Amino acid sequence: MSAKPLGFGIWGTGMIAEFHAKALAEIPGVKVVAAYNRTPAKAEEFARKFGAVACATPEALLAHPDVDVVCLCTPSGDHLAPALACAQAGKAASAQMKWRREGSVATMTASWSGCCPVSGRDAAQPIPPSAESRTP
Repeated sequence: MSAKPLGFGIWGTGMIAEFHAKALAEIPGVKVVAAYNRTPAKAEEFARKFGAVACATPEALLAHPDVDVVCLCTPSGDHLAPALACAQAGKAASAQMKWRREGSVATMTASWSGCCPVSGRDAAQPIPPSAESRTP
């Protein structure tokens, strides 16, 4: 009996989303299961291409029972709100960015080299001062 694949949801189905979906398809035990785009026709086209379900709203993507991780493929300056929504829904989020600390608030900055998984518990809590040593 094989293990259930790690299900990825794609939030934003523009150019970079296709790159991520193709990369995810190469990983054993991983499957793109759902996709959301603010333009429903784009979500539907992407979902058809990758054998996933198109979600009409971000809430539907986050409520999908097979979505374990959400890959944020929104424009670089628009990752924070989706990442926080993922955290509040208890879903892990992945994006090409790094976290940085401003006071007790965690913020993200775009980075071509970083990938930061976020869990609901981690993103909802202030970053302890010791975490500063782990951020560039």
